[in-house]
Amino acid sequence: MAVLNKDPKYKEFFSYRKFTEDALKEVFRDHPQFIDQLDLSTLQQAPTELISKDFKVRYADTVWLCKHKHSKQHVYFPLEFQTNPDRRMPVRILVYSALLIETFAKKAGRGQKDRLPPVLATVFYHGNRRWRIPLNFKCMFDKRMFDPLGNAELTEQLASVGYQLVEEQTRVVDPLPKERSLYLAMLGIIFCSTPLQACDAVQAVERWLSDEPEDQELKQTFDDLFNSVMEKEFSEDETMGYMTKQFRKSIRRWKEKERKEARMEGHMEGRMEGLKDTLQKQLMQKFGDIPAADKKRIEAAPFEQVEIWINRIIGADSLEELFGN
Repeated sequence: MAVLNKDPKYKEFFSYRKFTEDALKEVFRDHPQFIDQLDLSTLQQAPTELISKDFKVRYADTVWLCKHKHSKQHVYFPLEFQTNPDRRMPVRILVYSALLIETFAKKAGRGQKDRLPPVLATVFYHGNRRWRIPLNFKCMFDKRMFDPLGNAELTEQLASVGYQLVEEQTRVVDPLPKERSLYLAMLGIIFCSTPLQACDAVQAVERWLSDEPEDQELKQTFDDLFNSVMEKEFSEDETMGYMTKQFRKSIRRWKEKERKEARMEGHMEGRMEGLKDTLQKQLMQKFGDIPAADKKRIEAAPFEQVEIWINRIIGADSLEELFGN
């Protein structure tokens, strides 16, 4: 598994509204009525710099907020990303929640000071050790100080600020759902057991996102993560082997469509050119720059010859061997 907390690409995902929306839906998947009450179209980032009265600065990993459909208040979602368990997490969440509410109270009008916004924190944990840290600040106290004396009501006065925990390795699903879930697609790449699983996630992202500029940026973020995971987690032969299988699948699909859509000659020529371009990219990945003469050879080759070269990619140690020179 890639080292996520040190990878800025992981946190970059949570700078996109659509991705964060899908992540929140996954966090609160057991509370669909709560999600329905949120106006997720108003989801926006909030400042992560939180300043206390004594001017001490705290930084949350990221904070999002959105409006509630049946209230004028916003709901705040501080999100923390952890590779290792942190025993101070309940205290950190309590401080973040208090500072967010204090910041809101300073800005609120007089008529709103008695109505504070809910703060629902989430910790996204992607480490290998079990998370055994309490999920509520209240659990940090020794209840034996109160309960044995019959003072259970005093326990209720202790701060009861908690957080949602997402142990990401337990949230991976394969295959991915048909409905959009960009967060699960990211997990499918990060925790993939084979290149196939990661490629399926990238293809799902292509289906779910549009050609709008922000969506294109998010697609590029997914592509960068995919390339990083492939480089760190799999050998070149594993990756190339999978890509060769994908080429063969593309060729079979291409042949089937050729028979059905023979009249669309121009369209089919475009498909053929696409296969040749893909072949050249894979050759460059394995062998480096391709000589101009070999590029011309690929461009002039018929379909059957391209298929032969594709089947030779894994076993060939040089371009000369691939082309049969």
